[in-house]
Amino acid sequence: MTFRPVEQRNQIVYGALFTLGGVFAVIRLARGEFSGFWDTMGLAWVVLLPLALNTTWVSVLVDERGMHVRRPLWRRTFEWQNISDVTVEEHSTRGYGCLRVRLYRHDGGPRWLAAPYVGLRASGPYFEEFHRQADEIKARRRAAARNAVGGETPSHGGRHNDAGR
Repeated sequence: MTFRPVEQRNQIVYGALFTLGGVFAVIRLARGEFSGFWDTMGLAWVVLLPLALNTTWVSVLVDERGMHVRRPLWRRTFEWQNISDVTVEEHSTRGYGCLRVRLYRHDGGPRWLAAPYVGLRASGPYFEEFHRQADEIKARRRAAARNAVGGETPSHGGRHNDAGR
């Protein structure tokens, strides 16, 4: 199963529009017609484009081995045997909150998964899709834990909770 942010389509559309502005700014600069503010904004977007693509084009592949986070600039694998729990928690940054999937590892601290996530201001269908995806990830972890331990699912000991569920 591959998961992507449920609002990824909007991010791609906005990113494409800004990228088009950046391309026009580069063309205008090459022709010697640089005009100021808007062209500067376009060039700034071109410089920030790799970071924007890294946060927008993300996917999480869940298979029998674990979870594989894929971004254009890096990849990371979390094997099921190293994961103690998977939860849904509220995450707030700069005043804008979202629900995200968080995994807890046996050998280290917690990690936020890059996808799926949904903004707290999103509409009902986005929330339903997010919770469906989060439930599938949790079910995969429980199944992997049962297979590894012989039918017994390890517990996290009540360290954290599931927000929104």
